Amino acid sequence: MGLVLWYIKKYVLCLNNREVAQRLGEVHTTIGNYELGKTKVTIQYLESFCKEFNLNIDKVWSMYMIVRETEYLTSRESAFFLREFDKDQYLKFVSTSLDLTSK
Repeated sequence: MGLVLWYIKKYVLCLNNREVAQRLGEVHTTIGNYELGKTKVTIQYLESFCKEFNLNIDKVWSMYMIVRETEYLTSRESAFFLREFDKDQYLKFVSTSLDLTSK
């Protein structure tokens, strides 16, 4: 989930950790810990994140599930996938496909 939140923060919202933390009443290092997977993202955090930034939580969750599924590809499939897309391009494709801000 951290990778998805990082992508949304950087490319959809165009914000940095301090700006997100300020709006959510968090410390900026907490945001980084979520993104790096050092702290597990709770459903309560995800709900407050989506509510604060007017994101559709179901679509954010769908984006996470799509990204997660690609992590379970076989090594041969993964090698092909990584040659064809870098992570930023892939996440952009997924977020655009889901239109995260539509309710």
